[in-house]
Amino acid sequence: MIRLTLLKRLHARIVCFVMVYFLSAGLGGAMAEVFTFAGEVEPAYLTGDGDSTLGLSFKGSATRSAGLSEIRLLTHGTLALDEDVNPNPIVAELKVMKIWDRYKPPTGGDDPFGNPDEKMEPGYDKPDIELGLDARFETDQERENYNWAIGLEAAYIAVSNLWPSVPLTPSAYVNFEWVETVESDTQEGLGVDDEEYMRLRASVSLKYKVGEHFKSTSWTPLALHGDLRYYHDFDVADELQDADLDSDLYWAGAISYELGDPNSVFKNSLIDSVFLRVSGGRIPPETRDDTTLFLGVVISTDKKPQKK
Repeated sequence: MIRLTLLKRLHARIVCFVMVYFLSAGLGGAMAEVFTFAGEVEPAYLTGDGDSTLGLSFKGSATRSAGLSEIRLLTHGTLALDEDVNPNPIVAELKVMKIWDRYKPPTGGDDPFGNPDEKMEPGYDKPDIELGLDARFETDQERENYNWAIGLEAAYIAVSNLWPSVPLTPSAYVNFEWVETVESDTQEGLGVDDEEYMRLRASVSLKYKVGEHFKSTSWTPLALHGDLRYYHDFDVADELQDADLDSDLYWAGAISYELGDPNSVFKNSLIDSVFLRVSGGRIPPETRDDTTLFLGVVISTDKKPQKK
């Protein structure tokens, strides 16, 4: 308990420092900027543990930028007609991030006067590095288990191929946060009062562009996706540890076909892509730990890649 108290105090001081630094480093000017909005919905068929239902996954964002700093309002989750089949929580987030954008365009080449001595210098588009504050509310669909959380986030986000010869775009996130349990039927069922604790949250996602690998334009709209997430709660009650609710591992794999891709025969479709996703494990505060199959389509308001 003493160790947890010290962690909370240290965490609170770091969070306050990050907030003051980022707000003073340019986000004050962002208040005069206009939010940019993006979103997508995924009508889907869900099946798992012998049951099936229809559902709707969604993502929405409002972003305000100032230089290399951003304020982001985010929401994402899944709603299902049969709540018992839905493995995904509903989340609302506020992020205050500092971004190190490591993009450099090519420079040089022939100048307007045809100077032959001008040489083209290659550019690069390395993954972005982000550091900031993440405050979130997370709940299951039934609102039987829901939490508040606030903490620090570090991110590594690739928006183009990691290597020229390998069509792979990875992203990684690490969060260290304080969590307050607002309501938990699961904890009450184990005889545990609503808890406060520190949590480590880490995730890695990958996108592999099949068409680029095979050098085939007809396969360009096809992509493979992988997602791995790990959660660990520090110094929670023994009852939660005995029930294996202090650590969780979630995984997902998907195949998608982008109908809006210029090489797709459906490039004029209102639907951006179709996908088949298989997932397993648990995403807190959800209590389900089942393998679930999603079959659905993506309808988006923004064709550009979105950061998590």
